[in-house]
Amino acid sequence: MNIIIYALLALGATTIGSLSGMGGGVIMKPAMDFLGHYPSASIGLLSSITVFFMSSVSLAKDYRAQRAAGRVPVSISHLLILSAGSVAGGITGQFIYNKVCAAVNNNNAVIFIQNICLLILMVVVFVYMLFADKIKKHRFSSAPAYILSGFFLGFISSFLGIGGGPINVALFIYIFSFEIKTAAFASLTTIFFAQIAKLASVLFTTGFASYDLSMAPYMIVCGIAGGFLGTYLKLHASTKAVNILFNIVEAFIIVLCVANIVRSL
Repeated sequence: MNIIIYALLALGATTIGSLSGMGGGVIMKPAMDFLGHYPSASIGLLSSITVFFMSSVSLAKDYRAQRAAGRVPVSISHLLILSAGSVAGGITGQFIYNKVCAAVNNNNAVIFIQNICLLILMVVVFVYMLFADKIKKHRFSSAPAYILSGFFLGFISSFLGIGGGPINVALFIYIFSFEIKTAAFASLTTIFFAQIAKLASVLFTTGFASYDLSMAPYMIVCGIAGGFLGTYLKLHASTKAVNILFNIVEAFIIVLCVANIVRSL
C-alpha cells in the first residue's frame, strides 16, 4: 500500500512541479512529513532524488521544444551563472541542515523548523502572486543578481528539501520580470543544479547508507514520468491556467505546513 501511495504522490507532485516550475519537492516534502513514515532526513533525500530525475527530464524536453520553436526562454550565459549560484547555495544549505540536525537531535523539532520556514515563505509568495500585477517588478540583468538569486534559492531548496518551487518562480518574476512560463523554466534549472549539489554533498559527507531509501526506485520512475507529462502539459497550457494551478497548489501547501507544525508540537 505504501508503494502505491508514494508512487502516486511522486507522479502527481512532479507532474504539477514540472508544469508550474515548482519542482515537485515543495509538494512531496510536506506531504511526506504529514504521512510520517520516514524521518525528516530520509524524506528530504527521497524528495531531492525524485526531483533531480524529474527536473533533468523536464529541462531537456522543455529546452528542446523551445529551441525547435525558435525561442529560448533565458540566455545560456544567465542560466550558467544562475546554476553556479544554485550549486554553491545547495552545498551550503545541506551543510547548515546537517548542523541543525546534529544540534537539535530530534526529528519532530527538525520537521517543526522546516515547516515553519516553509510556511512563512509560502505565505509571502502566495500574497505576492495574488497581487503581482500591482507590484512593481525589476529587470535586473547583472551577473551578481543572477548568482545571488541562484545561491539563495539553492540554499532554500537544499535546507528545506523542497526543490525550491514557488519561491523560485515568484523571485524570478519580481527580480527579472519573467512571465510565469519563463520563470518556471529558470526555476527548474535552479532546482536541477541545487539537487546535484545536495546529492553530491550527502555522498561525500555522510553517504547514503544511513538513509531509508527503500521507496526511491518507485519514486524515481514516477518522477521521470511526471517530468514528461508535466512538460507536455506546460507546452499546451495557457499562462492563465498555469497561474491558477500555481495559486491552488500554494494554498494546499500552506494547509499541509500548518498541519505538520501542529502535529510536531
